[in-house]
Amino acid sequence: MWFANPSIASLTAGDEYTFSLDVRVLQKANTTNSGANNAIWIWYAGSSEFIYFSDLPLNEWTRVHVTATVGSSYDYLRPRIDYDNSVIEIANLQVEAGNIASAYVDGVRSDTDSILDTSSSKQVVTPYSLTYRQSDTPIFDGSLDKIHAGVIPGIDSSATAFTASVWVKPTRASTCLILENGQNHTANTFYLAQENATYFTFEVYGIAPVAAGSNNSYDAVYANYAYQLDVWYNLTGVWSANNRVELYTNGVNTSGNLIGSVRATVRDGTTDFMVGCRPTNAAGTSHSYPFKGELPQVMLYNRALSPAEIDQNYQALRYRYGV
Repeated sequence: MWFANPSIASLTAGDEYTFSLDVRVLQKANTTNSGANNAIWIWYAGSSEFIYFSDLPLNEWTRVHVTATVGSSYDYLRPRIDYDNSVIEIANLQVEAGNIASAYVDGVRSDTDSILDTSSSKQVVTPYSLTYRQSDTPIFDGSLDKIHAGVIPGIDSSATAFTASVWVKPTRASTCLILENGQNHTANTFYLAQENATYFTFEVYGIAPVAAGSNNSYDAVYANYAYQLDVWYNLTGVWSANNRVELYTNGVNTSGNLIGSVRATVRDGTTDFMVGCRPTNAAGTSHSYPFKGELPQVMLYNRALSPAEIDQNYQALRYRYGV
């Protein structure tokens, strides 16, 4: 098995380039080091160094680099990872001119940068001035940072079930919105939040608007433990019509008492899906209750994941966050 980046084109024969990345080996293949087998190297090069997975430590992130010379018959290079039967994780790929790998540094995305999601709807996802750690983790500053993710098809009144899951590490004890689909209590579908300085909560809203001080149009579950600061959590909220409103933490159902009753129908959100805050106008350009901490991953499903699937997702990523 192999993985190759797209070609790095318009290069000059004889020039040197260095490919660096973070890699963690979870399982080593039972093969010997030979040529390109189980190695990181650069294809279409006049010459290339090789880093073999068998020479790297298990279950530890290691920054590695290889240098190659552009071949005389080519004007491009392709960084390549041949992992055969090895099991690996990679992050923070970087290619630069010369034979020295510079440190991978945190970057900041501007308000005009956007990324396209991987779902069939291809929504434009716009991060606002987030700082990224070397681990690719976005850092929310608790003030201006947010991600505006557009309208999410299927997370609306047509839904019969959905699941929202996120990895978070809160660094401030306060009420803040981690995820919200819609605007405030009167015009949203659901939210996942830090409740004061104590609990995480998952709330799902029915068709009728919420009256002040009333819970007659929403269902809520609070996690049955007090969260800690600077600790990673995998939070998963699940709703299915007339059946489930549940909140899972690190693969385990931690739902406290249910407030309300499980709705047959949820309502449409009047604003787009937001990460890290609550929108306070229809356009989502202003916000309140900003999240402070790290929030690297959000997953939405248009069905209710089973407890086994929720735990499987948690187990797949827990070691990345040291849990």
